[in-house]
Amino acid sequence: MRQQAATCILIALHLAACASLGEPGTTSDRPAAPTSTPGPAVTEGIELYMRQRADVESVGFRLRRAAAPECQRQGRARADIGLVVWSSANFPNLEDRRRLAETFGLTDAVTVGLSIRQGPADQAGIKPGDIVVRINADDLPSGPGATARFIALSTTAAAQGPITLQLADGTTRTLVPETVCTSPTLLIRSPDMNAATDGNAIAITTALYTSLRSSDELAVILGHELAHDLLGHTRSGWRADPSREVEADRKGLELAARAGFDIGAAPALWSRLNSSGMAGGLSETHPSGPERETAIRKAVRDIQATPR
Repeated sequence: MRQQAATCILIALHLAACASLGEPGTTSDRPAAPTSTPGPAVTEGIELYMRQRADVESVGFRLRRAAAPECQRQGRARADIGLVVWSSANFPNLEDRRRLAETFGLTDAVTVGLSIRQGPADQAGIKPGDIVVRINADDLPSGPGATARFIALSTTAAAQGPITLQLADGTTRTLVPETVCTSPTLLIRSPDMNAATDGNAIAITTALYTSLRSSDELAVILGHELAHDLLGHTRSGWRADPSREVEADRKGLELAARAGFDIGAAPALWSRLNSSGMAGGLSETHPSGPERETAIRKAVRDIQATPR
């Protein structure tokens, strides 16, 4: 999957049909034609997908925040408010618009899709379904281009300090951006068991996500991929190299521990994936079996024994 990571990540952004602060390749803001249904519907199962994505985004945000000092040194950090917005104007397919209106009450207004848990927006009381009508001194229109305008305004404003959002109910919320690594965390709808990074984003498939038993296990997987970015593996060109995977295992566990996750979940996770055969393509370039479990157990002991 790593060799196809860029393509898969773009697909994930399209399927999500959400616009997140600073995400690359956000979905089109073309208006839907009133009497036609252009393109295939992409929102079947969107309610479950959004619940799963909320978990992935939350764990990813914590990891990206924990790794922020290293990303800053590499010039790959940004101020983020932990907010994903969407609008029915992002969906040209009429079936998608109907489904989203029925399931989420989504209109053409800029609407909060996800307020990432423990992120700045969540801490300020922003909730999914809130409609944003103003950011600082700038009004937000509805319809085509509205979410793109929100992203542009909020990205610029976040780099300068706190942001004030006015909601459709007349209330205002002040968000204090946090510094995180630039790579967003994405959930890809796929039956393949895999996770990947292309240096611009980190992705995990729904098949792998649903095999995990806790946020701690998810942090182990996402931390491993973020570690590849921090260690420069993606910038030097990907290749099947077990030594890089071992290096990323250790670094990823350090990041997960720093973010407050229980890395003691790692050995059992990899043991379960390998013994069940679920790892599939995931283990093609990753060391597996007793050697890897031994290395991971040692890394966990070393990290847990080191004061943070």
